[in-house]
Amino acid sequence: METLTDLNKDTVEGLKKLIRMNHDASEGFSDAADRVDRGGCRNVFRNAADERSRFASELKTALALGDEDIPEGGTALGLFHRCWLNVRSAISGGDEEVILSEVARGESALVDAYEEILVDTAGSPLNPTLHRHIASVRAMRDGVEALKADLK
Repeated sequence: METLTDLNKDTVEGLKKLIRMNHDASEGFSDAADRVDRGGCRNVFRNAADERSRFASELKTALALGDEDIPEGGTALGLFHRCWLNVRSAISGGDEEVILSEVARGESALVDAYEEILVDTAGSPLNPTLHRHIASVRAMRDGVEALKADLK
């Protein structure tokens, strides 16, 4: 039986993936906050960046309890997505709808990763934490989609 100090391989690998992706999301939200004009969006994005950083820290703590290697940094795909956000933002003249679309795309990828890992780690003692995280990520994704719809 899996415990917090003895996580199975699927859980460890899933947590490592989520740590990297939450790092990417934190960086992406910080970049997006620097690119939007509306102060409300900027504050929402900065808060989301802080939250994704906290999520990564929580997952790192869980790995540390089991004396597992803790990944640092994000993914190559996350770096590419942030570069793509920069390019799209520059080409569109800083169009907030473009920025919001990319933020929503990133959050959707994070939701997909959490859903996959929750299936793979059913019964894990970390599932309550993962469910709390995914609920917040979904809410942010849906909120960004609503902001995008308000621009139209």
